Amino acid sequence: FEYTGDYQEFVVPSSGYYVIELWGAAGGGAGAINSYEGSRGGAGGYAKGKVYLSAGQKLYVYVGGEGYYGARTVKSAYGGPIGGYNGGGDGGNSTSGSGGGATDIRLVAGNWNNTESLASRIMVAGGGGGADNVGGTRGGGDDGSGGSGGGITSEGAFINGVESDKFVATQTTG
Repeated sequence: FEYTGDYQEFVVPSSGYYVIELWGAAGGGAGAINSYEGSRGGAGGYAKGKVYLSAGQKLYVYVGGEGYYGARTVKSAYGGPIGGYNGGGDGGNSTSGSGGGATDIRLVAGNWNNTESLASRIMVAGGGGGADNVGGTRGGGDDGSGGSGGGITSEGAFINGVESDKFVATQTTG
């Protein structure tokens, strides 16, 4: 499934076991409009599982939207770019990137933030963190690159060029 900004329906064609793979969306980089200037956004998470599904059963696929770069004109209440579709966090200031949205499979359709729909999720791949520090150089002393989306554990965010174990996503924490 491709990103559309809304959920997509999948009707199970025949009963049996299905392997599902999901990739969360990347976070937005800092400052400019592409990934080669400033600090980068974190990569989206990955999830894979096997589930028994019945013929005719409906699943709802929510493909996360990529986080936005700090230069984006659509701003959040914080002055940074709005988060990517399906739960990406808003950027904290005008030069930071926003978080990428999660990609998930649900049993109940609804808006991406509908409580009943969220409670019906059977698998989730988290989105990557947005970057901070417009002047950052990837891997350099001023790198503010976002952390990767969580799996069991993820890559941490970079603070001054060093991966921080303080900002690591897991299956139970963002």
